[in-house]
Amino acid sequence: MSLDPDVRIDSRCVRLSAVREAPASYSHDFEQARIEPGHAWCLCNTSNPQRLVIRRKSHAGTAAAFFLAGWPEGGESHHIDCPFFKEAEDESGKSSESKSCFEESVDGTFRITPQFSVSLKVDTVVRKKDPIESTPRPSETTRGATLLAMLQYLWSETGLHRWRAGWNRDWGRVRYEIMSKAEDGQIGRRPLADVLYIPPRYTPVGAEKNKAEFAARQEPLFVSARQFLEAQSRIAAGKAASAVRETLFIIAPLRGLKESQFDSYQIQLGHIAQPVYCKAPLMQRLQRRFGRVLNTLSAEHGHVIGLFHVEGTPRGHLQLLDAGFMRVSSRFIPVDSSYEETVADALVTANRDFSKPVRIEIGADSLDGKVLADFILYDTASRRCYMEVYGVQGREEYEARKREKQHIYRQNGVEIWEWDLTRTREMPALLPRVERTAS
Repeated sequence: MSLDPDVRIDSRCVRLSAVREAPASYSHDFEQARIEPGHAWCLCNTSNPQRLVIRRKSHAGTAAAFFLAGWPEGGESHHIDCPFFKEAEDESGKSSESKSCFEESVDGTFRITPQFSVSLKVDTVVRKKDPIESTPRPSETTRGATLLAMLQYLWSETGLHRWRAGWNRDWGRVRYEIMSKAEDGQIGRRPLADVLYIPPRYTPVGAEKNKAEFAARQEPLFVSARQFLEAQSRIAAGKAASAVRETLFIIAPLRGLKESQFDSYQIQLGHIAQPVYCKAPLMQRLQRRFGRVLNTLSAEHGHVIGLFHVEGTPRGHLQLLDAGFMRVSSRFIPVDSSYEETVADALVTANRDFSKPVRIEIGADSLDGKVLADFILYDTASRRCYMEVYGVQGREEYEARKREKQHIYRQNGVEIWEWDLTRTREMPALLPRVERTAS
Protein backbone atom coordinates (compact mmCIF):
# COMPACT_ATOMS: atom_id res chain seq x y z
CA MET A 1 0.00 0.00 0.00
CA SER A 2 1.11 3.57 -0.60
CA LEU A 3 2.63 5.17 2.49
CA ASP A 4 0.98 7.99 4.40
CA PRO A 5 4.18 9.41 5.90
CA ASP A 6 4.55 11.86 8.72
CA VAL A 7 5.66 15.33 7.66
CA ARG A 8 7.19 17.99 9.87
CA ILE A 9 6.05 21.57 9.30
CA ASP A 10 7.89 23.98 11.61
CA SER A 11 7.84 22.05 14.92
CA ARG A 12 4.65 20.14 14.17
CA CYS A 13 4.54 16.52 12.98
CA VAL A 14 1.38 15.35 11.24
CA ARG A 15 0.27 12.78 8.69
CA LEU A 16 0.53 13.90 5.08
CA SER A 17 -3.09 12.86 4.47
CA ALA A 18 -4.25 15.25 7.21
CA VAL A 19 -2.36 18.14 5.61
CA ARG A 20 -3.84 17.39 2.22
CA GLU A 21 -7.37 17.10 3.55
CA ALA A 22 -7.31 20.32 5.59
CA PRO A 23 -4.30 22.49 4.68
CA ALA A 24 -5.89 25.61 6.18
CA SER A 25 -5.61 24.01 9.63
CA TYR A 26 -1.83 24.24 9.35
CA SER A 27 -1.53 27.72 7.86
CA HIS A 28 0.39 29.14 10.84
CA ASP A 29 2.86 26.24 10.77
CA PHE A 30 3.35 26.69 7.03
CA GLU A 31 3.98 30.41 7.46
CA GLN A 32 6.62 29.81 10.14
CA ALA A 33 8.33 27.00 8.21
CA ARG A 34 8.56 29.18 5.09
CA ILE A 35 10.56 31.70 7.11
CA GLU A 36 12.79 29.20 8.94
CA PRO A 37 14.11 26.75 7.76
CA GLY A 38 12.39 27.55 4.43
CA HIS A 39 10.95 24.10 3.85
CA ALA A 40 9.14 21.17 5.48
CA TRP A 41 10.41 17.64 6.09
CA CYS A 42 9.16 14.26 4.90
CA LEU A 43 9.77 11.52 7.48
CA CYS A 44 9.05 8.51 5.25
CA ASN A 45 12.63 7.41 6.00
CA THR A 46 13.05 8.36 9.66
CA SER A 47 16.81 7.92 9.50
CA ASN A 48 17.09 10.23 6.49
CA PRO A 49 14.41 12.98 6.44
CA GLN A 50 13.93 14.69 3.10
CA ARG A 51 13.17 18.35 2.43
CA LEU A 52 9.79 19.32 0.94
CA VAL A 53 8.93 22.50 -0.92
CA ILE A 54 6.16 24.59 0.66
CA ARG A 55 3.97 26.07 -2.04
CA ARG A 56 1.27 28.69 -1.57
CA LYS A 57 -1.82 28.82 -3.73
CA SER A 58 -4.17 31.79 -3.39
CA HIS A 59 -7.82 31.65 -4.44
CA ALA A 60 -10.00 34.71 -4.89
CA GLY A 61 -12.26 35.22 -1.91
CA THR A 62 -10.63 32.56 0.27
CA ALA A 63 -7.68 32.29 2.60
CA ALA A 64 -4.35 31.29 1.17
CA ALA A 65 -3.90 27.52 0.93
CA PHE A 66 -0.56 25.76 1.27
CA PHE A 67 0.58 22.44 -0.06
CA LEU A 68 3.74 20.35 -0.12
CA ALA A 69 5.78 19.28 -3.14
CA GLY A 70 8.85 17.15 -3.61
CA TRP A 71 12.27 18.80 -3.49
CA PRO A 72 13.86 18.95 -6.96
CA GLU A 73 16.25 16.08 -7.72
CA GLY A 74 15.68 14.48 -4.31
CA GLY A 75 12.82 12.15 -5.13
CA GLU A 76 14.82 8.90 -5.20
CA SER A 77 15.80 9.41 -1.53
CA HIS A 78 12.21 8.96 -0.37
CA HIS A 79 10.80 5.55 0.52
CA ILE A 80 9.64 3.88 -2.67
CA ASP A 81 5.99 3.92 -1.53
CA CYS A 82 6.12 7.58 -0.49
CA PRO A 83 3.98 9.95 -2.61
CA PHE A 84 7.08 12.15 -3.05
CA PHE A 85 9.23 9.34 -4.45
CA LYS A 86 10.75 9.85 -7.90
CA GLU A 87 12.97 7.55 -9.92
CA ALA A 88 16.72 8.03 -9.90
CA GLU A 89 18.16 10.11 -12.72
CA ASP A 90 19.44 7.06 -14.62
CA GLU A 91 15.95 5.50 -14.52
CA SER A 92 14.17 8.54 -15.95
CA GLY A 93 13.55 9.46 -19.57
CA LYS A 94 15.02 12.93 -19.15
CA SER A 95 18.16 14.05 -20.95
CA SER A 96 20.26 17.20 -21.12
CA GLU A 97 18.26 18.34 -24.16
CA SER A 98 14.87 17.69 -22.59
CA LYS A 99 15.94 19.51 -19.42
CA SER A 100 16.61 22.62 -21.52
CA CYS A 101 12.99 22.48 -22.73
CA PHE A 102 11.54 21.80 -19.28
CA GLU A 103 13.27 24.14 -16.85
CA GLU A 104 12.61 23.29 -13.20
CA SER A 105 13.18 25.69 -10.31
CA VAL A 106 14.05 24.87 -6.72
CA ASP A 107 10.62 26.07 -5.56
CA GLY A 108 8.86 23.39 -7.62
CA THR A 109 7.77 25.61 -10.51
CA PHE A 110 8.66 24.80 -14.11
CA ARG A 111 8.68 26.42 -17.53
CA ILE A 112 8.07 24.69 -20.86
CA THR A 113 9.84 26.07 -23.92
CA PRO A 114 7.61 24.91 -26.79
CA GLN A 115 8.56 24.27 -30.40
CA PHE A 116 5.44 26.17 -31.49
CA SER A 117 3.59 29.43 -30.79
CA VAL A 118 0.98 29.52 -28.04
CA SER A 119 -0.82 32.41 -29.74
CA LEU A 120 -0.53 34.35 -33.00
CA LYS A 121 -0.25 38.14 -33.12
CA VAL A 122 -1.02 40.25 -36.16
CA ASP A 123 -0.04 43.91 -36.54
CA THR A 124 1.25 43.77 -40.10
CA VAL A 125 0.14 41.88 -43.17
CA VAL A 126 0.64 38.29 -42.05
CA ARG A 127 -0.37 35.09 -43.77
CA LYS A 128 -0.97 32.53 -41.08
CA LYS A 129 1.13 29.45 -41.60
CA ASP A 130 -1.06 26.42 -42.03
CA PRO A 131 -0.14 23.51 -39.72
CA ILE A 132 0.10 21.13 -42.69
CA GLU A 133 3.16 23.05 -43.88
CA SER A 134 5.06 21.90 -40.78
CA THR A 135 7.67 19.20 -41.10
CA PRO A 136 6.41 15.61 -40.87
CA ARG A 137 8.48 14.92 -37.76
CA PRO A 138 9.87 16.93 -34.82
CA SER A 139 12.63 19.29 -35.84
CA GLU A 140 16.15 18.12 -35.09
CA THR A 141 17.50 21.65 -35.02
CA THR A 142 14.81 23.84 -33.44
CA ARG A 143 15.08 23.90 -29.66
CA GLY A 144 11.78 23.34 -27.96
CA ALA A 145 9.34 20.73 -26.74
CA THR A 146 6.92 19.00 -29.07
CA LEU A 147 3.34 18.28 -28.02
CA LEU A 148 4.24 14.64 -27.42
CA ALA A 149 7.19 15.68 -25.25
CA MET A 150 4.86 17.92 -23.21
CA LEU A 151 2.45 15.04 -22.71
CA GLN A 152 5.23 12.66 -21.69
CA TYR A 153 6.74 15.22 -19.32
CA LEU A 154 3.42 15.89 -17.54
CA TRP A 155 2.75 12.15 -17.27
CA SER A 156 6.14 11.48 -15.72
CA GLU A 157 6.14 14.48 -13.39
CA THR A 158 2.73 13.55 -11.96
CA GLY A 159 3.69 9.92 -11.40
CA LEU A 160 1.12 8.57 -13.83
CA HIS A 161 3.77 6.20 -15.18
CA ARG A 162 3.91 4.47 -11.77
CA TRP A 163 1.74 1.96 -9.96
CA ARG A 164 1.74 0.81 -6.35
CA ALA A 165 -0.11 -2.00 -4.59
CA GLY A 166 -3.56 -0.87 -3.52
CA TRP A 167 -3.81 2.02 -5.96
CA ASN A 168 -6.77 2.77 -8.18
CA ARG A 169 -6.89 5.21 -11.08
CA ASP A 170 -9.62 6.54 -13.34
CA TRP A 171 -9.81 9.59 -15.59
CA GLY A 172 -10.83 11.77 -12.66
CA ARG A 173 -7.56 10.94 -10.90
CA VAL A 174 -5.53 11.59 -14.04
CA ARG A 175 -7.17 14.99 -14.45
CA TYR A 176 -6.58 15.93 -10.80
CA GLU A 177 -2.87 15.07 -10.93
CA ILE A 178 -2.13 16.94 -14.16
CA MET A 179 -4.19 20.02 -13.28
CA SER A 180 -2.44 20.22 -9.90
CA LYS A 181 0.93 20.10 -11.65
CA ALA A 182 -0.14 22.66 -14.25
CA GLU A 183 -0.74 25.22 -11.49
CA ASP A 184 3.05 25.35 -11.03
CA GLY A 185 3.96 25.70 -14.69
CA GLN A 186 4.36 28.13 -17.53
CA ILE A 187 4.47 27.51 -21.26
CA GLY A 188 6.49 30.26 -22.84
CA ARG A 189 5.33 33.33 -20.96
CA ARG A 190 1.83 32.06 -20.23
CA PRO A 191 0.64 30.26 -17.08
CA LEU A 192 0.08 26.68 -18.21
CA ALA A 193 -3.21 26.37 -16.31
CA ASP A 194 -4.62 29.34 -18.27
CA VAL A 195 -4.17 27.64 -21.64
CA LEU A 196 -4.77 23.98 -20.67
CA TYR A 197 -8.12 22.23 -20.50
CA ILE A 198 -8.66 18.68 -19.24
CA PRO A 199 -12.30 17.57 -19.32
CA PRO A 200 -13.82 16.20 -16.11
CA ARG A 201 -14.89 12.56 -16.17
CA TYR A 202 -18.27 12.29 -17.86
CA THR A 203 -21.27 11.55 -15.67
CA PRO A 204 -24.92 12.14 -16.61
CA VAL A 205 -25.37 14.26 -13.47
CA GLY A 206 -22.49 16.60 -14.26
CA ALA A 207 -22.88 16.69 -18.04
CA GLU A 208 -24.59 20.09 -18.31
CA LYS A 209 -22.24 21.76 -15.85
CA ASN A 210 -19.19 20.39 -17.66
CA LYS A 211 -20.60 21.49 -21.01
CA ALA A 212 -21.08 25.04 -19.72
CA GLU A 213 -17.55 25.17 -18.29
CA PHE A 214 -16.06 23.99 -21.57
CA ALA A 215 -18.12 26.54 -23.49
CA ALA A 216 -16.68 29.28 -21.27
CA ARG A 217 -13.12 28.09 -22.03
CA GLN A 218 -13.83 28.08 -25.77
CA GLU A 219 -15.46 31.49 -26.07
CA PRO A 220 -12.18 33.49 -25.98
CA LEU A 221 -10.97 31.35 -28.90
CA PHE A 222 -13.99 32.22 -31.03
CA VAL A 223 -13.87 35.92 -30.11
CA SER A 224 -10.15 36.19 -30.87
CA ALA A 225 -10.63 34.34 -34.19
CA ARG A 226 -13.18 36.94 -35.33
CA GLN A 227 -11.01 39.83 -34.12
CA PHE A 228 -7.97 38.35 -35.83
CA LEU A 229 -9.71 38.10 -39.20
CA GLU A 230 -11.10 41.61 -38.84
CA ALA A 231 -7.60 42.92 -38.12
CA GLN A 232 -6.21 41.15 -41.18
CA SER A 233 -8.93 42.72 -43.32
CA ARG A 234 -8.15 46.20 -41.98
CA ILE A 235 -4.43 45.75 -42.56
CA ALA A 236 -5.09 44.51 -46.10
CA ALA A 237 -7.07 47.70 -46.68
CA GLY A 238 -4.12 49.81 -45.48
CA LYS A 239 -5.53 50.55 -42.03
CA ALA A 240 -3.86 50.12 -38.65
CA ALA A 241 -4.96 47.07 -36.68
CA SER A 242 -3.66 44.60 -34.12
CA ALA A 243 -5.05 41.35 -32.74
CA VAL A 244 -3.99 38.11 -31.05
CA ARG A 245 -5.48 34.76 -31.99
CA GLU A 246 -5.67 32.61 -28.85
CA THR A 247 -5.20 28.85 -28.76
CA LEU A 248 -5.94 26.13 -26.21
CA PHE A 249 -4.30 22.84 -25.24
CA ILE A 250 -6.61 19.93 -24.48
CA ILE A 251 -5.52 16.66 -22.87
CA ALA A 252 -8.14 13.95 -23.34
CA PRO A 253 -8.59 10.33 -24.41
CA LEU A 254 -8.94 9.90 -28.15
CA ARG A 255 -12.31 8.24 -28.77
CA GLY A 256 -12.50 8.14 -32.54
CA LEU A 257 -11.67 9.57 -35.96
CA LYS A 258 -13.98 9.86 -38.94
CA GLU A 259 -13.96 11.63 -42.26
CA SER A 260 -16.09 14.74 -42.53
CA GLN A 261 -17.13 17.07 -45.33
CA PHE A 262 -14.93 19.77 -46.87
CA ASP A 263 -11.81 17.57 -46.97
CA SER A 264 -11.51 17.28 -43.20
CA TYR A 265 -11.83 14.87 -40.29
CA GLN A 266 -13.78 14.89 -37.06
CA ILE A 267 -11.81 13.97 -33.94
CA GLN A 268 -13.96 12.75 -31.07
CA LEU A 269 -12.47 13.21 -27.62
CA GLY A 270 -13.37 11.32 -24.47
CA HIS A 271 -15.61 13.17 -21.98
CA ILE A 272 -16.27 15.95 -24.55
CA ALA A 273 -19.30 15.92 -26.85
CA GLN A 274 -18.02 18.61 -29.22
CA PRO A 275 -15.71 17.37 -32.00
CA VAL A 276 -12.42 18.90 -33.08
CA TYR A 277 -12.02 19.37 -36.84
CA CYS A 278 -8.78 18.50 -38.60
CA LYS A 279 -7.82 19.27 -42.20
CA ALA A 280 -7.07 16.18 -44.28
CA PRO A 281 -3.39 17.05 -45.02
CA LEU A 282 -2.72 17.55 -41.30
CA MET A 283 -4.44 14.23 -40.53
CA GLN A 284 -2.22 12.54 -43.13
CA ARG A 285 0.85 13.96 -41.39
CA LEU A 286 -0.39 12.73 -38.01
CA GLN A 287 -1.11 9.31 -39.47
CA ARG A 288 2.44 9.10 -40.81
CA ARG A 289 3.92 10.05 -37.48
CA PHE A 290 1.54 8.31 -35.05
CA GLY A 291 0.11 5.56 -37.24
CA ARG A 292 0.99 2.72 -34.86
CA VAL A 293 -0.62 4.51 -31.93
CA LEU A 294 -3.73 5.64 -33.82
CA ASN A 295 -4.28 2.16 -35.23
CA THR A 296 -4.84 0.85 -31.71
CA LEU A 297 -8.23 2.61 -31.71
CA SER A 298 -9.53 -0.19 -33.90
CA ALA A 299 -8.29 -2.81 -31.42
CA GLU A 300 -10.65 -4.14 -28.80
CA HIS A 301 -8.73 -2.71 -25.85
CA GLY A 302 -6.77 0.14 -27.39
CA HIS A 303 -6.36 3.30 -25.31
CA VAL A 304 -4.84 6.53 -26.64
CA ILE A 305 -4.29 9.86 -24.86
CA GLY A 306 -3.79 12.99 -26.91
CA LEU A 307 -2.55 16.51 -26.35
CA PHE A 308 -4.51 18.61 -28.84
CA HIS A 309 -3.48 22.16 -29.76
CA VAL A 310 -6.61 23.88 -31.06
CA GLU A 311 -7.88 27.27 -32.14
CA GLY A 312 -11.40 28.55 -32.61
CA THR A 313 -13.02 29.45 -35.91
CA PRO A 314 -15.25 32.50 -36.45
CA ARG A 315 -18.21 30.11 -36.82
CA GLY A 316 -17.70 28.54 -33.41
CA HIS A 317 -15.83 25.32 -34.20
CA LEU A 318 -12.57 23.93 -32.83
CA GLN A 319 -9.83 23.54 -35.43
CA LEU A 320 -6.77 21.35 -34.80
CA LEU A 321 -3.35 22.96 -35.18
CA ASP A 322 -1.35 19.90 -34.15
CA ALA A 323 -1.46 16.96 -31.76
CA GLY A 324 0.70 14.46 -29.91
CA PHE A 325 -0.53 10.93 -29.11
CA MET A 326 0.53 8.37 -26.51
CA ARG A 327 -0.69 4.82 -26.05
CA VAL A 328 -1.66 3.85 -22.49
CA SER A 329 -3.00 0.83 -20.64
CA SER A 330 -6.45 0.57 -19.07
CA ARG A 331 -5.03 2.28 -15.94
CA PHE A 332 -3.26 4.99 -17.97
CA ILE A 333 0.26 3.53 -17.74
CA PRO A 334 2.19 4.55 -20.91
CA VAL A 335 2.98 1.56 -23.14
CA ASP A 336 4.64 1.14 -26.51
CA SER A 337 2.90 -2.02 -27.74
CA SER A 338 0.07 -4.45 -27.07
CA TYR A 339 2.58 -6.75 -25.36
CA GLU A 340 3.70 -4.01 -23.00
CA GLU A 341 0.03 -3.36 -22.28
CA THR A 342 -0.35 -7.04 -21.40
CA VAL A 343 2.55 -6.73 -18.95
CA ALA A 344 1.23 -3.49 -17.43
CA ASP A 345 -2.25 -4.97 -16.93
CA ALA A 346 -0.78 -8.14 -15.43
CA LEU A 347 1.31 -6.13 -12.96
CA VAL A 348 -1.71 -4.05 -11.93
CA THR A 349 -3.88 -7.16 -11.52
CA ALA A 350 -1.15 -8.78 -9.41
CA ASN A 351 -1.03 -5.65 -7.19
CA ARG A 352 2.65 -5.00 -7.88
CA ASP A 353 4.84 -1.92 -7.40
CA PHE A 354 6.36 -0.79 -10.69
CA SER A 355 7.08 2.08 -13.03
CA LYS A 356 7.25 2.51 -16.78
CA PRO A 357 10.22 4.76 -17.71
CA VAL A 358 9.06 7.28 -20.32
CA ARG A 359 11.53 8.62 -22.83
CA ILE A 360 10.90 12.35 -23.31
CA GLU A 361 10.87 12.95 -27.07
CA ILE A 362 13.08 15.86 -28.09
CA GLY A 363 14.05 15.70 -31.77
CA ALA A 364 16.80 13.15 -32.36
CA ASP A 365 17.96 13.22 -28.75
CA SER A 366 19.63 9.98 -27.61
CA LEU A 367 18.99 10.16 -23.85
CA ASP A 368 22.68 10.89 -23.27
CA GLY A 369 23.50 7.20 -23.63
CA LYS A 370 21.14 6.04 -20.87
CA VAL A 371 19.58 2.58 -21.03
CA LEU A 372 15.89 2.56 -20.16
CA ALA A 373 14.13 -0.67 -19.21
CA ASP A 374 10.57 -1.27 -20.43
CA PHE A 375 9.41 -1.56 -16.80
CA ILE A 376 11.06 -1.49 -13.37
CA LEU A 377 9.62 -3.77 -10.67
CA TYR A 378 10.34 -2.58 -7.13
CA ASP A 379 8.96 -5.36 -4.93
CA THR A 380 11.27 -8.29 -5.64
CA ALA A 381 14.09 -9.64 -3.48
CA SER A 382 16.63 -7.35 -5.18
CA ARG A 383 14.34 -4.27 -4.83
CA ARG A 384 14.99 -3.49 -8.53
CA CYS A 385 14.05 -5.85 -11.31
CA TYR A 386 14.46 -4.54 -14.86
CA MET A 387 11.76 -5.86 -17.17
CA GLU A 388 12.21 -6.11 -20.93
CA VAL A 389 9.75 -7.03 -23.68
CA TYR A 390 11.58 -7.94 -26.89
CA GLY A 391 9.10 -7.94 -29.73
CA VAL A 392 10.71 -6.52 -32.88
CA GLN A 393 12.07 -9.05 -35.36
CA GLY A 394 14.37 -8.69 -38.36
CA ARG A 395 15.84 -5.27 -37.57
CA GLU A 396 19.58 -5.34 -36.98
CA GLU A 397 19.56 -1.98 -35.19
CA TYR A 398 16.98 -3.31 -32.70
CA GLU A 399 18.90 -6.57 -32.21
CA ALA A 400 22.12 -4.62 -31.56
CA ARG A 401 20.38 -2.47 -28.96
CA LYS A 402 18.90 -5.58 -27.35
CA ARG A 403 22.34 -7.18 -27.03
CA GLU A 404 23.77 -3.94 -25.65
CA LYS A 405 21.06 -3.76 -22.96
CA GLN A 406 21.60 -7.38 -21.94
CA HIS A 407 25.36 -6.82 -21.72
CA ILE A 408 24.92 -3.72 -19.52
CA TYR A 409 22.50 -5.57 -17.22
CA ARG A 410 24.93 -8.49 -16.85
CA GLN A 411 27.83 -6.14 -16.17
CA ASN A 412 25.91 -4.42 -13.40
CA GLY A 413 24.58 -7.66 -11.91
CA VAL A 414 20.96 -6.47 -11.91
CA GLU A 415 17.94 -8.73 -11.75
CA ILE A 416 16.21 -9.11 -15.13
CA TRP A 417 12.83 -10.38 -16.28
CA GLU A 418 12.61 -10.90 -20.04
CA TRP A 419 9.82 -11.74 -22.46
CA ASP A 420 11.30 -12.56 -25.85
CA LEU A 421 8.44 -12.80 -28.32
CA THR A 422 10.66 -14.42 -30.91
CA ARG A 423 10.64 -17.47 -28.62
CA THR A 424 7.22 -17.49 -26.98
CA ARG A 425 3.91 -15.62 -27.17
CA GLU A 426 3.07 -16.57 -23.61
CA MET A 427 4.07 -14.03 -20.99
CA PRO A 428 6.55 -15.53 -18.47
CA ALA A 429 5.55 -15.71 -14.81
CA LEU A 430 6.32 -12.63 -12.75
CA LEU A 431 9.02 -12.82 -10.09
CA PRO A 432 7.68 -13.32 -6.53
CA ARG A 433 6.70 -10.28 -4.51
CA VAL A 434 8.72 -9.50 -1.37
CA GLU A 435 7.02 -7.29 1.21
CA ARG A 436 8.90 -4.19 2.32
CA THR A 437 8.72 -2.16 5.48
CA ALA A 438 9.35 1.56 5.88
CA SER A 439 12.63 2.39 7.58
